[in-house]
Amino acid sequence: MRSPVFSIIVPVYNAEHFIKTCLDSLLEQTYPEFELLLIDDGSTDRSGKICDEYAGRDSRIQVFHEKNKGVSASRNKGLQMASGKYVNFVDADDWVAADYLQSYVDARKDFDYDIVFTELVKHFNGEKSFTPLQDCSVVCPEDLSSVLTNLFDSGEFGYACNKSLKKEIIDCYRLQFDSRLFLNEDMVFMIDFCLNAQSVRLFPTQIYNYRIHFLSQSFNRDIDYRKYYLSCAICCDKSIRLAQKIANPEFYEAVRRYVLGRRRWAVLNMYMVNEIPKRKERLEYLKKLHDRFYIDVNGKGFVNLGLKIKNNLVADLLLMTIFTLARFLHHSKTS
Repeated sequence: MRSPVFSIIVPVYNAEHFIKTCLDSLLEQTYPEFELLLIDDGSTDRSGKICDEYAGRDSRIQVFHEKNKGVSASRNKGLQMASGKYVNFVDADDWVAADYLQSYVDARKDFDYDIVFTELVKHFNGEKSFTPLQDCSVVCPEDLSSVLTNLFDSGEFGYACNKSLKKEIIDCYRLQFDSRLFLNEDMVFMIDFCLNAQSVRLFPTQIYNYRIHFLSQSFNRDIDYRKYYLSCAICCDKSIRLAQKIANPEFYEAVRRYVLGRRRWAVLNMYMVNEIPKRKERLEYLKKLHDRFYIDVNGKGFVNLGLKIKNNLVADLLLMTIFTLARFLHHSKTS
């Protein structure tokens, strides 16, 4: 049997309420040359059984039942088993348009681009929105800066699921998702891919439907802050490395803005998590954030004020006071 054109990798974990919608949309594709790799990440609901049922009805589907190791390990398993020329990632709670794959074929009609970006339609509380992409492309690494600048500034760069990636590059450079990360793992993988990409296409079509849940990991107060900082540190380091390789002032500014935003969230989360690090740890983290990600702060607000203060003892006292007061006022209103 000849290899499929596309390998679609779907990590599945306790998604019994959404998985049928996802799989039905994939099996309704107008472009039929694909394999569908379902990675059951130790689901405790009926997700695994539903995957097996669909596999019994369509020979293009393969199901792999794994122990629970997280979404990065599931995607890596999919990459290991994929045999297509291109790799697409789909989340089990999302769905795609019938011309999802055909759109990527159309985008590559004039050139076999290493990576193709499409528009992500976000659904939250019955409302939907999307960020328009420019219709543009580049075919040599010297011209990547304008496209990547647009993607970084629009916030559309880091998703794994609105892209089609050339498998040859993943294999050649042994690219994998970092299973240590619980956050930003998509962003880190995409940076690694673009560090080795030669050509990019932005194809403005709304073919991927992304479901946003109110309780996402980004707002989880129960996180271990050490893990959050690790995600922030690796993501920022990789972004800076990409900016250094592109060596374009405009793109460097886009990365600077992105890293500044990550640093702000890193500071915020240190004081917002339920188990706030001890004072000595907080001071160490503030020093790392100042030294490792130092960027001039021109914005306003108490987080920026805290970052501007060179004395970490004073910055910590300021931020701890503000967040302690905020918690007190919140509990007063809810009690």
